[in-house]
Amino acid sequence: MPSSSTHTTRSETRLLHLYIDTYRQLYHTNSTAAYHVTKHFSSLLELPVSSLMERATADQRLWWEWKVYLRKHEKSEALYSVSFLLGDVSRELMERGRKGEARVWKGHALEVVGMAKREQGEERR
Repeated sequence: MPSSSTHTTRSETRLLHLYIDTYRQLYHTNSTAAYHVTKHFSSLLELPVSSLMERATADQRLWWEWKVYLRKHEKSEALYSVSFLLGDVSRELMERGRKGEARVWKGHALEVVGMAKREQGEERR
């Protein structure tokens, strides 16, 4: 997916939205993880990190809606949502034949599920 192309494919658009959603969720729970996700998506989309960051924060209305969503929902629910998004990344990579990277992302998804389960346990107390 060359960044020089002015045409954005369906897959690129899906991945870009996936990145933006993932970044926004991780930004509020783990800024270090958000940075690492940015680096991975930068490679996947073949776009500079700065371009991805700009796109993730450009739409203030969406950003505000996401903040409202986080206030309304439990942190564990947000983490489960992140795990689903990371699972989508893993499947996308698998479809592209990038099995090693897909396994890494699946591991990230499972790690986030563990975080969500721990958080859910704390929320019940």
